Amino acid sequence: LLLDADGQVTVEVQDLGEIVELSFTTCPAPFAPDNAFAYHKTTNRKAYDQARENAPSDEVVFINAHGEVTEGSYTNVVGMPIEHIIWDMIEKGWIAL
Repeated sequence: LLLDADGQVTVEVQDLGEIVELSFTTCPAPFAPDNAFAYHKTTNRKAYDQARENAPSDEVVFINAHGEVTEGSYTNVVGMPIEHIIWDMIEKGWIAL
């Protein structure tokens, strides 16, 4: 979903392709907390692309000044409450109570 400066909306759809595992490293967030680009998805990707080009991994996950994960250079980070993770691990036999 793209919104241009004139308010026109464009929707783009892409096949996600095969799901693969990615290696990742962490990096300080590329923008200062008061920068508008830190809070909005944008096509201004230069800082994200540069971080990934310089990384020894497939993806870079950014960490803000509070030590919190914010986003990936081209992926979204999704979290799940720990009790769901533990329950899933129990159901799959990875851990036992």
